[in-house]
This record gives sequence, C-alpha cells and structure tokens, in this order.
Amino acid sequence: MASEKAWSIACFCNLLMLIIGIILTSCSFDTVGPLEYALVYDSNWKAVERDEVYEETRSFVGLGRSFVTFPREFIPISFRSTTGNGDGRPADGPTIDSWSGDGQNINVDLSLQISLVKENIPKLYYVWGQYWKNIARIQILRTIKDTTATFPTNVFFENRALLASTMRRRVREMLEEDNFFKLEDLQLRSIILPEPFEEAILDKILKIQQQNTTRYNQEVVVLMEQKEVEQAVAEANASVTLSTASAEGDRMVRVQKAKALRELVQTYAEYYRLIKDELGLADDPTLSEDERRAAISFFIWSRMGKRHMATSARQMVGFETPMVSI
Repeated sequence: MASEKAWSIACFCNLLMLIIGIILTSCSFDTVGPLEYALVYDSNWKAVERDEVYEETRSFVGLGRSFVTFPREFIPISFRSTTGNGDGRPADGPTIDSWSGDGQNINVDLSLQISLVKENIPKLYYVWGQYWKNIARIQILRTIKDTTATFPTNVFFENRALLASTMRRRVREMLEEDNFFKLEDLQLRSIILPEPFEEAILDKILKIQQQNTTRYNQEVVVLMEQKEVEQAVAEANASVTLSTASAEGDRMVRVQKAKALRELVQTYAEYYRLIKDELGLADDPTLSEDERRAAISFFIWSRMGKRHMATSARQMVGFETPMVSI
C-alpha cells in the first residue's frame, strides 16, 4: 500500500515537472515580426546583447530574456498644425515655431521619413535607450530651426525649393554624424507667417507681378513694332530687287537688240561688198564712190526690186541714198 502511494506521488511529481518544463520552455521562445529588427534583452542582468541584430524569426532566447524590437520600415516624423499625418498616425508635434534670418517669426509644417541603420542598433540602444525616437525628433527639430535662421524672410516666399533642399541636406548631415539613422526624404508642406505680415508680402508679390505683366506687355508691343519695321524693310528690299531685276532685264534686251541690228548691218555690208566685187566696180578707177553706189543700187533695183514689187525704201547705215525694201 505504501509503495503504491509512493508511486503515485512520484508520478504526480514527474507530471508536474513536465508541465512546468513545458511552460518554462514555451516562455523561453520569442518572435520578431517581418517588419522589425530586434535585440535580445536579459532582464536577469538588465543588459542587451550586442553581438547580433535579429530579423524575422522565432527563436529560443531563454528564461527572463526577450526581444526588444525596432521598426524595419520607414519611420515617419511629422510636425503639423493638425492632429495626424493624414495616414492615421498621430503627429509628432505641432508646426515648428522658428525664425527667419532677419528675425521674422514663422511656423514650418513638414514631415520626413527616416530608417534605422541595422548594424548600429545595439549602439543606439546603449546610447539613447528606449527613448531613441524622441531624442531623434528633438535633434531634427533643432536642426530645422537652425536652418531657417540662415535664410531671409523673402526666401520663404520666393524660393521654397532651395529652403527644402537645404533642410534635407542639413538633416541628412546631422543624422550621419551618429550614423544611427538614414534620411529617406523630407517634405516641406507649408510656411505659416503672421497674418498681417503675410498680407503685406502678398500685396508686394501682386505688385511685382503687375509690374512684370506691364513690362511683358511693353516688350510685346516693341516686338510687334520691330516685326512691322522688319516687314516694311523686307518689302522695300523686295521692291528694290524687283526693280533692279526689271531694269537689268530691259538692259539685256536692248543689248541683244543692238547686237542683232549690228549683225544685220554687218551682213548687209558684207553682201554689198560681195555685189560690188562681183560687178567689178571696186577695181574700176574711172568710177567715183557715188557712181559705184548708184550702180549697185540700180543693180539691186533692177534685179530684185521689181521681182518683189518693192513699195518702200529705207536709209541704210553706210549709204548716202535710200535702199529699197526687199
């Protein structure tokens, strides 16, 4: 009877130890999500292991030990006048109350996204602890304020692209000093100025725009006048060119007519010489020049004039008496 009781107690103790072992073993496991980094925290020694940064896993870490997780995705930080980031997350602070380089009070509404540098997460935890995001937000806030103080007030209206790029560069340089974070992007959403000052600036901008519009209209009128002048000059040049070409054409026609007339006269003179040589009048010393001409004229009239019934006569170059038309 005693042995059976002892056996029952032993079985109960073994079962109890098994249950306790299962519970302790299950408590020694921990998980890391797909969008997380993690470090192993030992609550027994109040220390964090620096050897390894865990990613998505389910691991046996031991009793009194657990994972301290960090976001693996982009970490949004927003400073805005509303209560949220527009994506359901609360804002990290109100608009940044700062100053321009000439002392004008301004409010900056912006957001940015940072990401953790994996290999430096253990150092981040040892330096900044579990409040690392708040410390990063404060450093970013200070950098933005220092940056706005280097620009005059007119830049916040006229060149916000330069302002945003400078903020982005300064914040990136600040984060790279500790190398805990990497800046992914920064968006400068709006610049808020005191209402009276903003109205004065807007009036100034509108007047500048009106002046520019007037100047542009004047330039358009000047260009139109220049166009008309150039068109008139082109028409005048075209008229001169046409007149010159017409005069040159007339001159060439007259020259050709003169050449043709000269060739005709030369032909007539050549045939006249041939007739004179054929009749032997050139070798007769008893005849004068007038008699030779009269003889040639009589020959032409008697041989050709009657055949063609000539009705007119004309004066020929080189002849003193008219010649009949053939």
